[in-house]
Amino acid sequence: MKKCMRKCFAIYLILAVLMSMMLVGTGAAWAQNEGGGQLVAVGYTSDRSNITKDMTVNLSIKLKHTGKQTVDDGLVDVTRLVDSFSGGKIDKAVTSGEGQTFTMDVSVSGLKYTGSGRSLKLMVGIDRDYEEIEIPITECKEYEEPTYEPVQPSEPDPIPAPKAILSRNEMPSSMKSKEERTITVYVKNVGSTTMYNPVISFTASDCLMLPGTSASMQLKNIAPGKTESVDIQVRALNQITSSSQYLEAELKFEYNNRVADVDGSSSGRISIPAKVTEEKKPEEEEAVTDSPVPNLIITHFNYGGASVAAGSAFDLSFDFVNTSSKLAAENVVVTVEGGEGFTIKGSTNTFYFEKVKAGGKKTVSVPMKVMQTVANGAQPVSVSFKYEYVDNKKRNAASADLKITVPVYQKDRFEIARPVVPVMVYAGEENSITMSYVNKGKSDILNVEATLEGNVDTYTPVQNIGNLEPGKSGTIAFSVTATEAGEAEFTIKVTYEDANGDTKTREFPVTMAVEEMVFDDPGMEEPMDPGMEEPEKTGLRLPVILGIAAAVIIAAILIIRKRKKAAALKKEAAMWDSWDDDMTGGGSGTTDAAGTAGTGSTEGKK
Repeated sequence: MKKCMRKCFAIYLILAVLMSMMLVGTGAAWAQNEGGGQLVAVGYTSDRSNITKDMTVNLSIKLKHTGKQTVDDGLVDVTRLVDSFSGGKIDKAVTSGEGQTFTMDVSVSGLKYTGSGRSLKLMVGIDRDYEEIEIPITECKEYEEPTYEPVQPSEPDPIPAPKAILSRNEMPSSMKSKEERTITVYVKNVGSTTMYNPVISFTASDCLMLPGTSASMQLKNIAPGKTESVDIQVRALNQITSSSQYLEAELKFEYNNRVADVDGSSSGRISIPAKVTEEKKPEEEEAVTDSPVPNLIITHFNYGGASVAAGSAFDLSFDFVNTSSKLAAENVVVTVEGGEGFTIKGSTNTFYFEKVKAGGKKTVSVPMKVMQTVANGAQPVSVSFKYEYVDNKKRNAASADLKITVPVYQKDRFEIARPVVPVMVYAGEENSITMSYVNKGKSDILNVEATLEGNVDTYTPVQNIGNLEPGKSGTIAFSVTATEAGEAEFTIKVTYEDANGDTKTREFPVTMAVEEMVFDDPGMEEPMDPGMEEPEKTGLRLPVILGIAAAVIIAAILIIRKRKKAAALKKEAAMWDSWDDDMTGGGSGTTDAAGTAGTGSTEGKK
């Protein structure tokens, strides 16, 4: 036992010596804690005065421990905690001298502000004694998410029709007499929506002509800001009277205005510089009288009937003649314009004839279509002629603008249903006859009147309905009375004026099967036979009597059952009373060993 104690004491001494040696080795670096104290941030500096989200900033912090003295830098550990910044590099330096209160500078560079919170958190260890410190950074401006209020979508406003800018290529010189050139025309869409299926048509000035077979051309779809081009042949006439010649261009297209697909158009003038032709005067002027200018006039035209329905196609053909008896018309160009009421269907609107002799006639046929929305009445079609003629060895230019009219009508789509007749009709009874109507056309129906004629009576044989706008509907009603049984026949006539002003009448014959009115006649009571007794009158009917009898029978059955049950109960009570009397009457009745009752006490005494 003593040996063990000695060994333990020796080990204890050795450990004490080792501990004292370790303390002596680190004596200079050991921070003494006088009265506890705490680590505080004396202050900080920032290289940014306004720190916002995702901004990089450098911070310098001064730290002081109120209860510790200075230690070596190697015994100080500074690490970052989760705070309002990300990234960053830490540099530290102990600034206090030996024996002084512990102070230290900490620099954190390359910090990136997250936009949330306003603090920097550090874990500082001084000689294995760790403390957490939080430094508020007042320069931080926390990020606030912008608030967006949902905007209710509004009805789209229609986009205005796109506009086109027309231009041409550069011309090396002015056009001369009889010269022919190819001019490139550029069409630029300066609108905000695409031009679909654009078609461009050209009209030349007085001293120019278009020798091609067509003055209209199809272009590709033109997107906003894009340009398409087209080449057109232009020929100058023999005599150019003005240097300012031009081409009139009209562009028709379709576009979407954000609401629907609609038609649009744009036009412009393209200038063509030309050189004026100088007239050569002969040395000796001869007194020559010029011939009358040959005129081209339309003598006959045909459009397939008396009038043309809106929305339908037709062929417009016309004959024109040269009124001159001496001079021929040459290089004749005929242009047909349908205006707003007609369109050219699958064909060009320009026709060329090399020569129309004096008094000669030519025929032009143009496939056309009437616009669906055109108004009723005569719609104009313009026909223009440009041509040349030679008089006294001098070539001259001439032109003529003529108009013809084509009557157009909207189709009659006034629908009237057949009259509705009651199933059962009795003589002398008033009945209602109705018929519905609706105007499905695109024009007004005027002065609608309904008339009833026949062998029935009515208070309103004539009804004035008035004018009906497109889409309007209603009902015509007559109150009629048939006076006799049999078949009542009458006719309802509806008269109105259509969009062309023509009066139309529709007749609706009606036949009603009329039956005789039947009345319940109580008549006179038949006289009774004197030998028969008048049956006794009663105020109750048979069903009531049977019901009362059934109720009486059911009540009687219930009473009988109740009485029978009471009698049975009384009889049972009497039986129990007699049984009690039997049990108590002898006073000493006993039972023998076999279980039989004794009969008296006399035998027992024996």
